[in-house]
Amino acid sequence: MREIVFVGASEWVLAQSRVAVTRITSLAERLGIEGEWCAAEDPFFLPAAAGKALMQRLLGIKEEYRAGGPDGLALASVNRHGTFFGDRFDIRGASGAPVHTACVAVGLDRWCGRLADGVTRRCSHAAEASASA
Repeated sequence: MREIVFVGASEWVLAQSRVAVTRITSLAERLGIEGEWCAAEDPFFLPAAAGKALMQRLLGIKEEYRAGGPDGLALASVNRHGTFFGDRFDIRGASGAPVHTACVAVGLDRWCGRLADGVTRRCSHAAEASASA
């Protein structure tokens, strides 16, 4: 897993997380990995804090890039924390206000697995075509 954390003013953090979404989507398309961004929640909220999980989903705080669609394997995620960590750890920007944070996580092992599955399928189709020719 590779994780990138953005810390700063609200507008900058939001812009950087959007750039990350665009770049991840572009990379997946270039590699032939079909997927889509879906609202998500962190599993550690469930079942004890189902309300927090629901709010996370409704407010678009967490998104996952899932291979194969909404029920597919999450290959990447974006979490926008607002001022949660700025408040909790008293991290302040130049203006004195708590900083905003977001993180982008990419499951490198999952990307490799998805790529290997694609290669295996292509090789198997090529072998079948060759055998029937």
